[in-house]
Amino acid sequence: MRLGRLLYIAFIGNTLLGPIDSNAKESTKKYIDSIVEETIEKYDAHRYNITPELVSSMIFHESTYDSLAVSKKGAMGLMQLMPKTAAELGVKNPFDPRENIDGGVRMLIGLSKRYDNNRTALAAYNRGKTKVDTLMAEYGHRWWNELPSITRRYVKNVLGYAEE
Repeated sequence: MRLGRLLYIAFIGNTLLGPIDSNAKESTKKYIDSIVEETIEKYDAHRYNITPELVSSMIFHESTYDSLAVSKKGAMGLMQLMPKTAAELGVKNPFDPRENIDGGVRMLIGLSKRYDNNRTALAAYNRGKTKVDTLMAEYGHRWWNELPSITRRYVKNVLGYAEE
């Protein structure tokens, strides 16, 4: 017997959302966006020019709102935290949306404090702060051009989507 269509089931953390359809996808996004807003408020992230729109854009570009996403390099969850980074941030379950967003926002706040602008903070989030620091030390104001094009495109896309 052949199935006419595949049925996908969505989970957020340990919560079963049900079959994925356009309504379920929208519900998932609304749920995640509500966690983002709570987290931004919790850490007063607006002080660092971190908005719900920016974090939602990062989630879209990192995982397309898939809380179970795992990259080829091992980054996990909505904000694609690497295992070592997740551990450093105290994130015990990187697939739990609330924990993952909490860790990702705290990481972004730290990077924003360090670099004093979202463009550099996003480059460091994507490529790694050690790599960005090395490029800045080696190339000075020309460091941006030395980033891989995929990182420059990530930053451009995240910032552009956040402004829409």
